[in-house]
Amino acid sequence: MKFAHVIIAAAVALSAWTLAPAETSLGNAPVKKFRLPSFNEAGFRMGLLTGDEAIMVSSTQIDLREMHFTTFSGDEKNAVEMTMLAPVATVRIPEPNKTIVEGKGSIRVIRNDLDASGEDWTYNHTERRLVMRKNVRFVLQAELKNLLK
Repeated sequence: MKFAHVIIAAAVALSAWTLAPAETSLGNAPVKKFRLPSFNEAGFRMGLLTGDEAIMVSSTQIDLREMHFTTFSGDEKNAVEMTMLAPVATVRIPEPNKTIVEGKGSIRVIRNDLDASGEDWTYNHTERRLVMRKNVRFVLQAELKNLLK
């Protein structure tokens, strides 16, 4: 199942829970220890989005506190490709099969070959593209052959 489909399914489930009648006193209560895995059509894990707390803002938006988003290779190796950490994030699904994760605050990105941080960021999961707009810092852990030649 595609990542966006899983988030939409979770959003529908969350909306039914958070929009419960007032007599249940759930109101718009946050979901604690939020976990949302995603899988490709072959059944391999593509991502795991977690947060200490999730609030369903609308049928297309979830706000997270202490986001931890890990992407995987999507094959039998199940290798971690990238981990993103942010104290606050917003997950938006503007249309089916399109997922955007963003935040105005800080983010840290960890891969085998780099460690990066910045602020005011947007991650397009469909395109697998991350943009950091402020205070960007990269530490590359790759060999740069013949750099000073």
